[in-house]
Amino acid sequence: MLSRRQGSLGRGDLKNQGDDEAGYGDPPQQDPDRCDAQWRPVFAGGEMPGLLDDRTKLRGISAWIALRVALRPVGALVGEPEDDEERAEDGKDDGEDKEGHGCGIHRWTLLAPLEPLAGPRAMKGYGARMAHGTALALIVDGHPIRVTSPDKPFFPHASKRDLVEYYVAVGDRMIEHLRDRPTALERWPDGVFEGHESFYQKHLPKAVPDFVQGCDVRFPSGRPGRFIAPSTPAVIAWAAQMSTVTFHAWPSTAPATDLPDQLRLDFDPAPGTGFREAVRAALIAREVVGEWGWPTYAKTSGGRGVHVYVPVIPRCSFVEVRHAAIAIGREVERRDPGLVTMSWWKEERGARVFIDYNQNAQDRSMASAFSVRANADATCSMPLDWDDLAECHPTDFTLATVPAIIAPESWSDPWSGMAARAVDLSPALDAWSRDVARGLPELPYPPDFPKMPGEPPRVQPSRRRQG
Repeated sequence: MLSRRQGSLGRGDLKNQGDDEAGYGDPPQQDPDRCDAQWRPVFAGGEMPGLLDDRTKLRGISAWIALRVALRPVGALVGEPEDDEERAEDGKDDGEDKEGHGCGIHRWTLLAPLEPLAGPRAMKGYGARMAHGTALALIVDGHPIRVTSPDKPFFPHASKRDLVEYYVAVGDRMIEHLRDRPTALERWPDGVFEGHESFYQKHLPKAVPDFVQGCDVRFPSGRPGRFIAPSTPAVIAWAAQMSTVTFHAWPSTAPATDLPDQLRLDFDPAPGTGFREAVRAALIAREVVGEWGWPTYAKTSGGRGVHVYVPVIPRCSFVEVRHAAIAIGREVERRDPGLVTMSWWKEERGARVFIDYNQNAQDRSMASAFSVRANADATCSMPLDWDDLAECHPTDFTLATVPAIIAPESWSDPWSGMAARAVDLSPALDAWSRDVARGLPELPYPPDFPKMPGEPPRVQPSRRRQG
């Protein structure tokens, strides 16, 4: 077990014993024939309790171990820290109430020695970071990308190098679905392993390469923000180097980020249902909007669900697009109430597929096409033809398999050119108005939203009955 020792030190307090471009230095080399060799670090202001001995040797050298204390939950760091570029942006941003600019490192706390760590299994318990491999220099779309610790385990069967190489391989196709969209980054600094921490970075960091651009948004509270707005595949590769696993894109594009250009239906299977049921529900939705002549675009969520997008003319508000999605979902539920539910409350859903209409609310985003998902299989959210959707399984599409699937010149992205087929929302808004006239109410918003006009109480039904 790791045990924390007392005291903390600033980044400049360590008296370096050797060259280290990150400014931390390695402890002196130990005699490999002595098991009792010890090193006590000395810092400005005196000694820091803690010992390092041969048990901590990693990659042929002795290592010192530190615990990072920043704005997010701590994780252990072993060996050389990541370079300044990655560390400086490793800040936590959970939403609109935080600036979201990378907080950097506040202080380091020395830990007691521990047995050598090796591989993902050893790393699980401690969120360990290790220097893994020599940094790589890539050129993506004409822009330089430096990939640090490329051999660091990131999934049970994939490294950080694999993640970056995946996003380089799919970047030219993926950027079509991300270009100019406000995009939140789901970052896993220590890899996707049990017990490891992740965070969403919404706001554009202060220090980014010139090719990383931002766009202005407004949150439901009315407060402004500035998101990353990818404009080149290099931004995707840069974000992957920053330990981004999933890209969560808004349904609108800059500069008109307050006018959605996509209606999104998220088919989320409740316990007792699965991917096959989600596909069946999605096919009913396709039938419903097909009666209005609308095109639909399907993809796997990367989990058990299905995502269906409809391109819309960007002239309606988020509230109107959300109402249109509710109207569509209610019609799907009417056609198969045993399969589909529109109930926001889990206790009312049963073993049915929930259509998450709130994915159309302002500041809600979904995993983009080709995004890797944070699970042990490293599955991807894969755009598909409807015929392929009916026959596939989500694990067919992973970080390891998708590049080969899309590599042949014969492969055509079924989502290509989506924006050119944008439709008028009027048929769905008319359906919403008819439902309201029949007495169907507004549905609950997410709990972090301000109270919205006409919204019912945000109290689960069982608690209302008890009251």
